[in-house]
Amino acid sequence: MGRLPSGVDPDPLHVVTLAHHLADVQTDPAEELRWDLLALDAAESLTDDRAREHHSSLRVAGFYPSLHLNVAAAHHALAIRPRHGTISTGRRRTAGPSPRTGTDG
Repeated sequence: MGRLPSGVDPDPLHVVTLAHHLADVQTDPAEELRWDLLALDAAESLTDDRAREHHSSLRVAGFYPSLHLNVAAAHHALAIRPRHGTISTGRRRTAGPSPRTGTDG
C-alpha cells in the first residue's frame, strides 16, 4: 500500500477510512481516483472481524457501494470508460444476468 517503510503493516480499516476521505478533498480528479483506488484496495484486505472491533455494526460489504461510486465518479470526471465486463480495478465481473437484458455477461 503506497510508499511505506519496509516492515510497516498499516491497519486496512485506517487506510480505507483515511484514503476515502482524502479522495473527497482532492481538486484533481486523477489524485481523487488514486486515493479512491487505494481505499478500494485496502477494503479488499479488511475483514469483518477487524471492522467490528471498531464498531459492532460495521461490515466490509457496507464500504463497497460508496467506494465504487467514488471510483465511478472519478472515472467520469476523467472521461475514462471501463471496458464492458470489467470494473474499475480491472477485475472481471462475476457472471450473472445483466440488469438491463437479463442475459449473462
